[in-house]
Amino acid sequence: AIYTSLYIYASNRRNVIAIDAGAGIGYSTLWVSMPLEELCIDSHIYAIEKDRYRYEILKRNIASFPRKCIDIVPIYGDAVEYIKNNFFSNSIDFIFIDIDKHLYGVIFDVVKNKMVRGGITAFHNAYMASDVVAKIVKEAIDLGWKVTVIPTEEGILMLKAI
Repeated sequence: AIYTSLYIYASNRRNVIAIDAGAGIGYSTLWVSMPLEELCIDSHIYAIEKDRYRYEILKRNIASFPRKCIDIVPIYGDAVEYIKNNFFSNSIDFIFIDIDKHLYGVIFDVVKNKMVRGGITAFHNAYMASDVVAKIVKEAIDLGWKVTVIPTEEGILMLKAI
């Protein structure tokens, strides 16, 4: 789902700013990087992880990713605060969010104005956070965004900024 949605989105772009919020050891970062590298689009991926142990593994894993067109930056810290302080309006093309589920509403409040028109916001484990996800879905629809849940085992909430 990550690969496909980002491949389709990025196929008509010259550059992409992508974020993996709650990157863990880099598994989802790899899926974010693959379509951008395959398309050879000038891209910057910010892989944000707040757990020190996982961050150290993330750095090693990112260093081993083969790449020639993309830049992957591992960030140690809180995703909500990092995004709030380092990105401006209409600057993010794609974000995959897999942070603490109770913070999904908080991070949506931060990123909703930072997404480019047509940009994609994806929340992992949507079924596990159904109360928070329901509020995000209502707000996204009220904003005129396109909304769907990809029915994986955990569910991926996909939002397209309009």
